[in-house]
Amino acid sequence: MLWLASVPLTASAVTVKPSALVSVYCKPSSTDVAPSCVIQEGIITKDSTATSTYNISTNLTTGFATLDIASPLGTEPRLAAYAAGYAEGYQTAAEIVSFYNNVYEFGPSGPSRKLLSFVTENDKWVRTQVEKFAPTSDYWMSVGTVLDRFDGLVAGYELAQKKSAAGAAPLPPLSSRDLLWVNLEGDLYDLQGAISEPQFAGRKGRAARGFQPLAVGNSSALPAFHCSSLFKLAGDKRELYFGHATWDTYATAAPRIFKHLTLPSRHNGSTLLRTVSMSSSPGFLASIDDYYLVREDASRTTLGVIETSVNIEDQKAYQAITPQSVLCWVRSMVANQLALSAPSWVSAFATHASGTYNNQWQVIDVTLAMKSTSVGQELLEDTFWVAEEVPGLVHGEDQSAHLNRYGYWPSFNVLFYPQTKAIAGATSEYTESVRYKIFEEHQAEVTSPAGMARMIAWNDYQASGETVAKSPAQAIMSRGDLHANDELVIIDRSAGGGIDAKYSTVSAAASGLISFGRAGPTNDDQPTFCWTAAFESTKHEGHPHCFDYKWGSFLPGA
Repeated sequence: MLWLASVPLTASAVTVKPSALVSVYCKPSSTDVAPSCVIQEGIITKDSTATSTYNISTNLTTGFATLDIASPLGTEPRLAAYAAGYAEGYQTAAEIVSFYNNVYEFGPSGPSRKLLSFVTENDKWVRTQVEKFAPTSDYWMSVGTVLDRFDGLVAGYELAQKKSAAGAAPLPPLSSRDLLWVNLEGDLYDLQGAISEPQFAGRKGRAARGFQPLAVGNSSALPAFHCSSLFKLAGDKRELYFGHATWDTYATAAPRIFKHLTLPSRHNGSTLLRTVSMSSSPGFLASIDDYYLVREDASRTTLGVIETSVNIEDQKAYQAITPQSVLCWVRSMVANQLALSAPSWVSAFATHASGTYNNQWQVIDVTLAMKSTSVGQELLEDTFWVAEEVPGLVHGEDQSAHLNRYGYWPSFNVLFYPQTKAIAGATSEYTESVRYKIFEEHQAEVTSPAGMARMIAWNDYQASGETVAKSPAQAIMSRGDLHANDELVIIDRSAGGGIDAKYSTVSAAASGLISFGRAGPTNDDQPTFCWTAAFESTKHEGHPHCFDYKWGSFLPGA
């Protein structure tokens, strides 16, 4: 697979709009070539390999489109995965172009040779392991389904691109490598710091580190810290709220898609349907935010999975990174396919860990939590786990007792465990973080869904007092565009910060994988963000002029 230099694509290319309803029919190949697939538009049929419903009308209210893909239980898992990717690549092709244009510009020379070599070697190694071990290993079978979804995505996009060729403004070609860069966005956060020369670092996306001043022509860089999350146990212990705010360059604030996937997966010799619901972006096969609700459909076992990223301050830690590993964007979806509990999610995720896109992961066993909250009792053992990844180590522990004792668990890009802090060379103290103090001060106000929505999108920094937030960039949902350059906070004004907020409750997740979300920078206590000349260097193809969205609900089959 040869890499071609990535180049910006014109906004006028985005014209093709496949049907909102498609059925995909795929036949496996008798050789090593990909399955052959055909798409029937405008109809959902029961005998298809996969069906997909793509609704862009919700963009007008919540800022999220929705994509709902399903495959019947009797379908072979890897064929179903390919068909699911095929449908997604075909239906969301126009949005993939916009997202690609907004975020990825390696320039005419492309990424560094070291980075390209690493990614190529990793892809080859993982695919070799799949072909060797997938017949007998559930883990490698699940890895294979993620790669099959990716290959299907590439083929589905290619079909949309070919169909658009006769139009007035055809879609541009995107190679397999181009779409791989899209899915590597989270992993590049560490890969470009670990193995790539600084001059080749990506200009935009989560790989960028820290705010950069407008003077250098880059208003899209994001804070080095990325995302906030909260798990909050109600005072009467009859509900548990959990939510997440994604931080990134505003270039990624649109297009956004809430995705629901119901696909067969193999577990202990049996094939079961599993549904994953996640906030995501065009071209992503994982959430990358990350925010997931996961359900094994037969047992109704349900998990909630969230992360916030962490920084590796000691560059020597990166010596543990090797191409002979499974990158984060793949492992997160593998764990979602295999896990039936919080500790088993952590165990699956830790297998062949890459030490890239290092995060603190929080996993709630919704089914187990419901046994407690339904009667107002303390959470049971293994209800809530927190795991942290750094190069060479994934360390996780049961934190159910912590939730019972303190009533909440905040996450804000600072490592908690001594073991991971030592490897990362972390210098930040967990309880000294500005966001720790904000959560500590306001978490008791989360007594209802409305209270959780306000908390996870909080940016009332003017009312936070002298000892807490001194800037709109320091809130739970950062607004770097409102930051006034000064000596109090050593970052520069930038079109970066919180790009969405979403949450669920154990009762909502248990009843139907229901999430509530809103895209765009928060405007609860701050002015609505609109694109102006001040941030013209930040690309925003496919964006609204202003982000003034309302909260909405997201669930499979809606």
